[in-house]
Amino acid sequence: MSAPWAAVRVKDSYWHALFERMRKRMKAQKAIVAVARRILKVVYKTLETLTHYQEKGVAHYFDLQAKFAAFKRAGQLWPSNV
Repeated sequence: MSAPWAAVRVKDSYWHALFERMRKRMKAQKAIVAVARRILKVVYKTLETLTHYQEKGVAHYFDLQAKFAAFKRAGQLWPSNV
């Protein structure tokens, strides 16, 4: 479990923002397991498609949160392909 801890220690990263959001709702140990699961999903998809991983940054995370809030306010369902 050292890779997720290293990923969330990088400031202004997607993983740090995700961890901080999850840590508000649960203990740090459970939040790091959730982040590890997401990292594994990204690694699997990267290996499956033979592409390079590019960090999207914290701005991408906040953009997704804003889009989700807009869909929720409009009463629409969140699209599964975003």
